[in-house]
Amino acid sequence: MSFKIIGVQPLSGCGDTVLKNLSKDLFYSFDNNYSFNSKANRVIKNEVEAVPPNFFLDRSRRQSTLESINIQAVVGKNGKGKSSIVELIIRILNNFYKQYKIGEVTDSLYFAENVHARLYFEINGKISQIYIDSRNVKIRKDKPSIIAKFYQEDKLLFNSIGKTTDTYRDELIDLEDLFFTMYINYSIYGLDDGDYCDESKYIEKIDIAESPTKKESWLTQIFHKNDGYQTPIVLHPFREAGQVYIRNEKYLVSQRLLSLILDEINNEFHITDDLIADKVQLTFKDKDPLEEYLDKVIDLHNLERNDYHTIENQFATTSRRSDNKWSVDVITQYYDFLQENVILLDRFKQVIKRKKIKLFAPKKNETYSDVASAVVLYFAKNLIKDFNPGSVTFAMAYEKLINQVEDLGIKEKIKYIISEIGNFNFYAYNLFQTLTIYFNFWKTYFGITSNEMFSSKKFSFENSLFYYCVIKSYKSISYPKYRDYNRYDTIVYFSANLHLNPKITTIAHKEFLDKISKGDNSHISLKLRQSKRMLELALKDPKAKLVNLYRKFVDQGGMVDIKELNDSINEVIQKQKLRERILYLPPRVFETDIFLKSVSSGDADININKLSSGEYQKNSIISSIVYHLKNIDSVTSEATSKMRAIKAINIKPTYNFKNINVILDEIELYFHPEYQRLFINDLIKVLSTIKFKMIKSVNFLFVTHSPFILSDIPQQNILFLNDSARPEILNNSYNTFGANIHDLLAHNFFLRKGVIGEFALEKINDLIKQLNKSKQAIDHRENKTDLLQNINLIGEPFLRNKLLDMYYSMFDKEKRIEELEAELKKLKEND
Repeated sequence: MSFKIIGVQPLSGCGDTVLKNLSKDLFYSFDNNYSFNSKANRVIKNEVEAVPPNFFLDRSRRQSTLESINIQAVVGKNGKGKSSIVELIIRILNNFYKQYKIGEVTDSLYFAENVHARLYFEINGKISQIYIDSRNVKIRKDKPSIIAKFYQEDKLLFNSIGKTTDTYRDELIDLEDLFFTMYINYSIYGLDDGDYCDESKYIEKIDIAESPTKKESWLTQIFHKNDGYQTPIVLHPFREAGQVYIRNEKYLVSQRLLSLILDEINNEFHITDDLIADKVQLTFKDKDPLEEYLDKVIDLHNLERNDYHTIENQFATTSRRSDNKWSVDVITQYYDFLQENVILLDRFKQVIKRKKIKLFAPKKNETYSDVASAVVLYFAKNLIKDFNPGSVTFAMAYEKLINQVEDLGIKEKIKYIISEIGNFNFYAYNLFQTLTIYFNFWKTYFGITSNEMFSSKKFSFENSLFYYCVIKSYKSISYPKYRDYNRYDTIVYFSANLHLNPKITTIAHKEFLDKISKGDNSHISLKLRQSKRMLELALKDPKAKLVNLYRKFVDQGGMVDIKELNDSINEVIQKQKLRERILYLPPRVFETDIFLKSVSSGDADININKLSSGEYQKNSIISSIVYHLKNIDSVTSEATSKMRAIKAINIKPTYNFKNINVILDEIELYFHPEYQRLFINDLIKVLSTIKFKMIKSVNFLFVTHSPFILSDIPQQNILFLNDSARPEILNNSYNTFGANIHDLLAHNFFLRKGVIGEFALEKINDLIKQLNKSKQAIDHRENKTDLLQNINLIGEPFLRNKLLDMYYSMFDKEKRIEELEAELKKLKEND
């Protein structure tokens, strides 16, 4: 298995905003083992490769399941086309996957307009080409379309011309012949999606935006979240309106690092040469996951939003039930439902009452929410003779209802129902009804028969783990893989029936819960599986060492040694004969902080946040690469299937990739030269320890200004861009791999004026000019002193000595002779 990007070619007609300073019809090659035949428009592979296969992967010492690692680079001065080339690749891939329709999530992509280009790559010895022409975005059946083609070994396998794009293709091109791309760019000025709006003008023609002033571009759509890695491009770090949320990014980095640290079973994990991971601080969250989630999603806006008009229209068009017994049965069922779910109901009420301005009062019409009004109207219309909802207020309807219902038992149930749901609007109540499905599913799953766990603070650890399972599983249904299971009722249905429709709602959610609790091993369910496993362990083996370790940090946070935590995890792993250590890492009911220890000094309790920006950046990049690769690898390929609950609904297919392309754009930002020197080796070392399920090949493309990065890459794998933004072909006798850094700076970064600072260069030239003047021109003492001091500051010995010779020959030849004789004598004595 092997994979590499060969090159990219912008073609005639490609837009100026896409090209920038690139040349039309010029082939930009990332691998000099291939040549481009412009007449045949094809890439030809050289018979003898200068770089051995799998040069970067040492099979003798690797533990990883990877079969291939390839590393390439693009180098050139600022403004000479490096970013333009990378962005062209991203545009080509965005447009191809949008047109090809690999999965539902690509529907949300926008075409980048005015792209006319080819991208060449090789997988398993087969040279492939993606051709894109988006100079003319056509609208067919309200759907945009462009020209996209895929060739393999010169054979045309896919051609969008004349093809409908209404269906998803999962067989035409084997995904083993394609690749997933991760683009990492930390530049503060880079990848602002607002800068690309001119390339997506057609959007206004096919989309009706909620806000006509809101601007979107094709780049906006690939800054995606939670799509299960089904859009085959991911940009990191995530940006919103061009901004990276640094605090959130730092939190994510700490979680990813912790995963890497605790995967080291026996070895010390070095954050730097001197600092090792030593302890983890565990702080139990002050809100359990249910309260945390409700606080986030239920706000004043959606609490005060009422839909009286819809309710009144519903009742105006709905006939009164003739069977009074049926209405009484509905009231009893509704009453029983609230009683059975009183724990969850009370939790919702607490959050809502804390946030609502006007709390429900039966005699105050302005306090009625849409749910309260719907319930009152429903009961009144079906229990009161000659009731006309159009002639009374909600408060009047409630008063009539209570006065005219004769059955005291039913009357009390009505009072209870309306008092309990009085502050709910439809949004909050529908969420409550849906979460009861999840709450009761997990109660049954864990075999919890008593409500003691939900009322006693003694079991707050278990309580929080349980609620995490409820909320995380509910949030997971938003992923495209499961989105079709997320059925919910409308306010119209609720107004007429006062409950969820079991067939189209309850059963569908239970089917999803069954799938995610038993059959999902992807990154989507990882945090859920962690909490599920910990709760199962706590319920079945409450005296387990790991359970007691976590539980002791519930009332008061503190530090735990990583060795102690690892030993506790190992005990569970050995007892249960499991391999997934990651499932017993600190669950998300804790906030975690990593603390370090100095190997040299022994200083401990050093918060990882005290690292320098460079140290933090290096660990951030490597842990993020590993995190994303593991997530991509966890996705399984599943064909289209029918939902059991609703046969008419097709569950969309999911896809996985065996070949991954990682573009690292100037990742040496913040790096000390030593970190630049170590980076590629450290990255390969980490990857060599990871066992992937699906991923076989990774191609790294470095966009760099670092000679240290280049010294780890053979020049055959480097695209050099000269001052004209054109490829510079170097002599084969010169190579970058293992080259002297000074030579790399001089040759490979096109430093035509040398490798010293411009200020120093001008200063030295000025000294030479002065020394070439006549002796009389430098006649007073100050000028002579300044001149000598400036010469003595020069660090390059040969140049300094030459200038000193010029100085003394002008002013004091005898003194210079004495100095040179003294140096000669010293050399003879040391011989």
